[in-house]
Amino acid sequence: MSLTIQCCLNFWRPLQWSQSSVIFSAHPSEPFVIARHFSSSKQFTIPSPKPVASNQTLYQPPTVISIAPADDWLFAYFPKYNGEGTGCLWKRGLQIDNWTVQEWWPFPPRTAPVATEWLGAPREVSHVQYYSTMIFF
Repeated sequence: MSLTIQCCLNFWRPLQWSQSSVIFSAHPSEPFVIARHFSSSKQFTIPSPKPVASNQTLYQPPTVISIAPADDWLFAYFPKYNGEGTGCLWKRGLQIDNWTVQEWWPFPPRTAPVATEWLGAPREVSHVQYYSTMIFF
């Protein structure tokens, strides 16, 4: 009797749970961020940034996903198969399933983010909200 064990080297996928009970995760095989509202089981896909959407076969699923403490900003990093990658920042609309790409930027080879941290807390000044800044480690 022989036993074959298959090992997947890239099995870890990021997961974030927001204050509004939305769980953000990486698609298992495609370069998409999947979101699921925990209490209603509503599922939706976050729109990909232009370079990822127009060249999906060049990209892997996101390896970093981070939601801001105020639930209004989302960051994800999409690595390419050639070692480069694209980081994206989304802004949430009025609905929990309404996310718009605010900006994206390329990462050269060997410069991928491995973790994120949102600094500070939301603060309100004269009815205008200013939000924290994110840094990469």
